[in-house]
Amino acid sequence: MGTVLKGGFVDFDPSTWWGNKRAARTYNEAVAKLVGGNVIERKDDQYVVRIGTSKMPRLSALLPHHEQEWLDAIERYIQECLAESVNTAATMGS
Repeated sequence: MGTVLKGGFVDFDPSTWWGNKRAARTYNEAVAKLVGGNVIERKDDQYVVRIGTSKMPRLSALLPHHEQEWLDAIERYIQECLAESVNTAATMGS
């Protein structure tokens, strides 16, 4: 999950806009590991993936070499967000 920009860069910031922040952090850490980058926590409680301190990773750093690992990270993010939603709904229904 991310936005592919002109020039082939991938912006992973959207993964922190909605849902579970912990799941977003885990997802971004998995992506950063795949591309040889790091996760930077911004002041607005968003986590961003960067190569060095400022560059977004290129799509070619993920595909095709890390296709399955990226899909696995996306699936884990979705599962964690769904689990949190179920827990929240159960708590509200109590």
